[in-house]
Amino acid sequence: MKQNAILVCLGLIAGLVIGELGLRIAGISYPVFEAYDHGRGRALKPGKAGWYYGEGGAYVQINSQGYRDVEHTKQKPQGVFRIAVLGDSFTEARQVDIENTFWKKLETTLQDRREFGGQKIEVLNFGIGGYGPAQELLTLKLHALGFSPDLVVLAFCPGNDVAQNSKELIRYLQSANRFAPFYVLRDNRLVLDSSFRALSIDYVERRFLLTAIHYSRLLELINQARRAAVIRALQKAPTQSHEIGLFDEEFLEPKNEVWAEAWRVNDAIIAEMNNEVLRTGGRFVVVTLTSPIQIDPDVAKREQLKQTLGVNDLFYTERRLRQFGQSRGFPVITLAEPMQAAATERKVYFHGFPNTGLGTGHWNERGHQIAANILTKELSRVVQSHADVRGAELVHVR
Repeated sequence: MKQNAILVCLGLIAGLVIGELGLRIAGISYPVFEAYDHGRGRALKPGKAGWYYGEGGAYVQINSQGYRDVEHTKQKPQGVFRIAVLGDSFTEARQVDIENTFWKKLETTLQDRREFGGQKIEVLNFGIGGYGPAQELLTLKLHALGFSPDLVVLAFCPGNDVAQNSKELIRYLQSANRFAPFYVLRDNRLVLDSSFRALSIDYVERRFLLTAIHYSRLLELINQARRAAVIRALQKAPTQSHEIGLFDEEFLEPKNEVWAEAWRVNDAIIAEMNNEVLRTGGRFVVVTLTSPIQIDPDVAKREQLKQTLGVNDLFYTERRLRQFGQSRGFPVITLAEPMQAAATERKVYFHGFPNTGLGTGHWNERGHQIAANILTKELSRVVQSHADVRGAELVHVR
């Protein structure tokens, strides 16, 4: 009996070794770029590189700081204007080559704008897929501000960023988002809730997987199969949202206390971001991105959702954030309205790829390009406006 058990174990080990070697020889890999992070739940693994084909397709390289970007010195060089971009998967943008991302294009398009006074433009990407406002605030404090940015841009996703301020709302996603810190309001003050680190089987399993998967093609394959199963389950599950992972409720005024609290936390987090940036002498800007349905070129499709929701438009998030920015003194640039107009006029999709379907998911190359074009003009106005205000202040002091 004992010998049989030993033989079974040896056979199992041999099978695993052969499987691992076979996958490596065949060049089969499903790289995972995430790694465990004690403060934010997960981050990107520094130095990780590989091809991503889940949506679109691009070679992804993570720099030594743990972000999808080229290397940047911590100390800002003389004559450089630095822009730090916070965000989620739209900003990480592993669906397209790095040179086609909106933030990388800004380095070129902003370079010759007179508003920047001939300074060299550096755009630093701090976006990580799946992040919500809480993790983005932590990223700002822990990493981004250490690079002395002159301008900090929060790339806000109107499809799920508000919901990610609530443990209750993100439960249905069945994703890694639940293994993340949250902020809660106590006496109108933000308090960090890091209970995701509480010892549990799920937590230990998640942490082990995020560590071990970088050393095993078999674990990559198992993880890929698991992800595919989760997606199939979500596709079959009943939902009132127009797309998996997004919330139609973000197009509406809060319909209950859960959503109202998520918005209150959201406002508090963004206000704290603005305060943190101002303390370092920088300028803070919110840029609202787009949900696929907001800028779908099919007008009838948009109208159908509006009728279903009982609204006149799909821009509630944009209006609310603009008003909040005005009340707190920071600009809010909204991309949905101009991108919708362009999509309708040109009959083009700015979301989606041939391997996943147009009009879904993240921005394709055309989406990133038009976003960069809009932001070039709007960010130049922001910088010019800030310079005018400072100039007026200096004149007043004299």
